[in-house]
Amino acid sequence: MVSISIGGHLTNWLYKLLGIDPGQDVLRADRLFFVQPWPLVVAAAAGVALLVWVAFFYLRDGTRPHWTWKGLMTLLRLGAFATLMVMLWQPMLRSYRTETTPPVVALVIDESGSMAIRDRWRDTKRKADLVRALGDPKAAQSTRTEALSRLVNKDDAALLKRLMDGRSVRVYRFGNEVAGAELKKPGREKDKPAEKGGKGETIPLAFPKPQAEQTRLGSALDYVLQDTAGQPVAGIVLLSDGGQNMGEDPALAAKRAGEAKAPIFTVGFGDPNPPRDVSVTSLLADEVVRKGDEVVVSVSLRQRGFAGTTVPLTLRMGNKVLRQVRVPLAKEGQKQELNLSFTPETAGAQTLTVSIPAQEGELSLSNNQKSWPIRIVDKKLKILYVEGRPRWEFRFLKNAILRDKTTLFACMLVDADPSLGGEGNVPIYAFPRDKKALFAYDILILGDVPRDFFTAVDMKNVREFVEERGGSLITLAGESFLPWQYRNTDLEAVWPIPVPPTRRDILFREPFQVQLTDAGARNPMMFLLPDVEQNRNLWHSLPGMYWCGVAERAKPGATVLAQHPTQSGTDGKIPLIATQQVGEGTSFMTMVDSTWQWRFRVGDKYFYRFWGQVVRSLTPHELPGDNRFVRLTADRTTYALGEKVVLRARLLTPNFHPVRVKEALVEMQRTDGQRFPVKLDPVPGAAGVYSAEWLPARPGTYKAVLIGQNGQRGESTTNVLVEASSLELDEPQQNEALLRRVATLSGGKYLMYTEAAGIPELLPDRRHDVQSRVEHELWDAPLPLILFLTCLVGEWILRKRNGLL
Repeated sequence: MVSISIGGHLTNWLYKLLGIDPGQDVLRADRLFFVQPWPLVVAAAAGVALLVWVAFFYLRDGTRPHWTWKGLMTLLRLGAFATLMVMLWQPMLRSYRTETTPPVVALVIDESGSMAIRDRWRDTKRKADLVRALGDPKAAQSTRTEALSRLVNKDDAALLKRLMDGRSVRVYRFGNEVAGAELKKPGREKDKPAEKGGKGETIPLAFPKPQAEQTRLGSALDYVLQDTAGQPVAGIVLLSDGGQNMGEDPALAAKRAGEAKAPIFTVGFGDPNPPRDVSVTSLLADEVVRKGDEVVVSVSLRQRGFAGTTVPLTLRMGNKVLRQVRVPLAKEGQKQELNLSFTPETAGAQTLTVSIPAQEGELSLSNNQKSWPIRIVDKKLKILYVEGRPRWEFRFLKNAILRDKTTLFACMLVDADPSLGGEGNVPIYAFPRDKKALFAYDILILGDVPRDFFTAVDMKNVREFVEERGGSLITLAGESFLPWQYRNTDLEAVWPIPVPPTRRDILFREPFQVQLTDAGARNPMMFLLPDVEQNRNLWHSLPGMYWCGVAERAKPGATVLAQHPTQSGTDGKIPLIATQQVGEGTSFMTMVDSTWQWRFRVGDKYFYRFWGQVVRSLTPHELPGDNRFVRLTADRTTYALGEKVVLRARLLTPNFHPVRVKEALVEMQRTDGQRFPVKLDPVPGAAGVYSAEWLPARPGTYKAVLIGQNGQRGESTTNVLVEASSLELDEPQQNEALLRRVATLSGGKYLMYTEAAGIPELLPDRRHDVQSRVEHELWDAPLPLILFLTCLVGEWILRKRNGLL
């Protein structure tokens, strides 16, 4: 291969002569290559031979034609020969091309629900800055998204147009999820009217009303980094109020952006000062209550900017006002809890609502109320109480249950004469050894009963009573037999507190008070007074006890409601009262036997209230006395919109054997009449149990109806309440600290509204030049062939004209 250096002018002349379009990005072309060098030798020899032949041919007749024609024909013959030799050498022109890749700018836009807020602007400086940036005195009255839209699109100096100058802009929108798209440069469209703020030019970005219930800021930044990996990223422009309530930590994503040399420039929207707000944060009550029973409703409040203000709190059931109290609001940021009570007079499915009226200066009213679905039943609860001997706890608990005339109560003492029919309002002559007879009860209470009273089948039936039938078991420890004699039995399997390997109980010389755990202080079973703090103090001042059974810990998954104030086990203080969901039912256990002493000087006030709430809370989810062979439940009563409802159905034959079918069908009925079918699949390893997850599309109250195999509806029902999430309103102010931290960790900058237009000047120049080598084959171009043919045809014509052919 032979190469010859050439200059730029000669290169351009060759491009033009040969019809090659070099493009605008050619850097230089400095070499002409001859791929086949051997034609040089052939050309030299052939040239000499050609000259000899031409001389002989044209000089043999010296008279004609004239020497002028002879010379011209010789030149044409030599030109054709030279062109042929050049084509045989296969010359190539090598040039170098430089292509410039524009840098990528990621424009990340927050579309979460908090961006729809119209700020009340406690920060007047930030308000004035927004007005100056948008040039409109009314700009401060717009929503955060409207302000963002005008900042991005408002005129020829808009942020978006300046970002697109020499850069590739990708827009990412985030809320619950993240979505991205590459933008084209905006152009004028004569046939379409200008959109608002466009002055005859289309707006490239549309901003729908933000409705996302979550803000995943960290996840959005992480998505952008993954989507732009391997590309020249000039920076990330984040337009947000800084809310973050789900997903990855934004600080971690910002550090990764700094490592990738992708600085984040943040512009915060909204008032950084917390707005004034009063919110009902939670509402709890029993899911199933009985007509005529007192129902305790637990309410939690929180306020900002209204400390010391007294507000009216209203409890409604449907449209009926049940209670209305005036509540002095606690200190800012402090969670405030209180209890309300009422007595339902009619049966049926109802919805409880707790609400606070709008207060002056509140930013949002959507969190001023909460709802909770309940079922009021007018059927008697069937309770069976089995006790070993007539101890004091038995005597007073028996009397407490007998006082409730809506209860069918069977009560038997192991030491008593069975022919007497027990001590309840329903006669009983022996423990129900038959499963069907045992399953007829809703709640089973076991006291200090000796182990030999029960057969292995009895204990197995009790276990299935809880796990399969969905009944509730209340176990009262005693000084003689229970739980010590029941280690490694079916009864221990359903207790929330395990039986220790060796018996250990303590008889104290000085009395001790049962101490509530944090979970116990929030559990309705443990409410002796409506006010949470007063209730906790009351438990510390109740008459003390002198004996307790000792277990080192509770079982995994159990909820410890009360513990010993001083005695410790392997996992903290020893549990005294605990509860646990076991299969389809609930198990409650107490390791003390002297709650009857709470009657000292106050009578039945606290003793009856405690055990009444325990019994009421442990009422099975199914309607008492309803079809005991079919049961439908949801894992919770209330859900936030976007959460999946977990439905679970248990189907048994009249002989309490599991029903085995391919699927069970449930119909979700909303109060507006819409219906949604849901198919439940069999649960592996749980015969007769079916489950499914269902995602509601809209908030509202839903009634889940299990449809029988014959198409009949209503064999079992349950109610669920789906509420719009309030996560976006919990902390609605601009999180300026987080936005500044994200910018700093990434190497970027936090900017005010008036500074946003200067972001393009802050972006580093990340243009990427790629140089490539381009080789053009000159011998294969049309011009050499045309030149060769022209010389041959011209020489032939001249020879013909002069009579040489």
